[in-house]
Amino acid sequence: GTISATNGARQKITLTAGSTCALSFTQPSSGVLSILIKVIQSASSAYNGTISGGLWPSGIVPTITATVSATDFITCYLDGTNAYCVPSQDFR
Repeated sequence: GTISATNGARQKITLTAGSTCALSFTQPSSGVLSILIKVIQSASSAYNGTISGGLWPSGIVPTITATVSATDFITCYLDGTNAYCVPSQDFR
């Protein structure tokens, strides 16, 4: 999904297929912005996948929690060039 600053500071994605959760970031037109993304697993099936897009602590890209109805949160700081992302995972 495309994460755009114009869609607000809080956004959500519901997983419906077993593939990579590819995030692309549209940077703010000026200044900086923090965005919180809620990634929700399907209630009927759990989908595996990694999250592409953004920069991660130590360069380690997190794997989406593969549990039915689990929720992961990703906080991203957009500085006009990069999306610096930090995961908080496995809320159920």
